Amino acid sequence: MVEGTTNKVWYRCPKCRHAMLLNLDDLQKEAEQKATPLDPQSCITYSPMRLYTVGDAIFHTELNDVGKVTRKMRTSDGGQAIIVTFEKIGERRLIENLLPEEDLQAGPSLQ
Repeated sequence: MVEGTTNKVWYRCPKCRHAMLLNLDDLQKEAEQKATPLDPQSCITYSPMRLYTVGDAIFHTELNDVGKVTRKMRTSDGGQAIIVTFEKIGERRLIENLLPEEDLQAGPSLQ
């Protein structure tokens, strides 16, 4: 326990000996969020054309699973991707903000 604080403890990894201050209140909230399953009816249906924010709950129809957006990233070709932690299949990287094919074929406009 840390003096002068409540619900904070130091933890040392037995393998690498790294020490870390843990907030037990945050760990409790995280465990409660994981314990409550997401309802597919209340989630956003995944589409690669859409933009998402971290924390969005999505339902992927092809994977038949629900999950939460945990991170956003750029792909190697300059596109955008989201990292989603699904309840059944774990973490997956999905495309976001994909341009429709007709926009890609038209190319940049010269003005």
